[in-house]
Amino acid sequence: MVQKKIDEALKNIKSGIGKFIDQGWKEQNTDDPEGTFDDTDTPSEFRINEAVSNKIHKIIKDFIESAPLIESAGFRIKDMEIELSIIPKLIPHFEKIANTDNETRLSIIEQVKDKRLVSLLLKALFKADNFQQSLKMGPLEFAGIEIEITAIPAIRLIYKNPKQTKINITDLVE
Repeated sequence: MVQKKIDEALKNIKSGIGKFIDQGWKEQNTDDPEGTFDDTDTPSEFRINEAVSNKIHKIIKDFIESAPLIESAGFRIKDMEIELSIIPKLIPHFEKIANTDNETRLSIIEQVKDKRLVSLLLKALFKADNFQQSLKMGPLEFAGIEIEITAIPAIRLIYKNPKQTKINITDLVE
């Protein structure tokens, strides 16, 4: 019974996203005026329309503008992945650079209250950081946080073995 409802919800989400992509593509595709890449018969899964592209650009711009604030919150954007697929994903990777108290965190959240995504991102970072501080991972050390920004967001805590050695390329040359 529960699985049936989950399957139905997933089907509705996929259908809604497909309709959004199809409609946006038809209304906004001006990159190919001669129809060279006409893909009206192509399934919506393979198209990235201008609306989706603009949304991704806006999110990236917000990240770049918010980088100093994110650093004042105790985190640094280490790198970012952008996945262009049926459901695009933005996956920033963060490293912790400082501890912040609750008062500082609340002040930072207040500063970004008009930027919903950045506000949610910082709240997620703070919650993930609080959670990771409560974990004991044996010999593994906390190495960072990934936040997958997509239709169904995900947060990953990353732990690494500090004893793992990196091989220097010059060590391989005799």
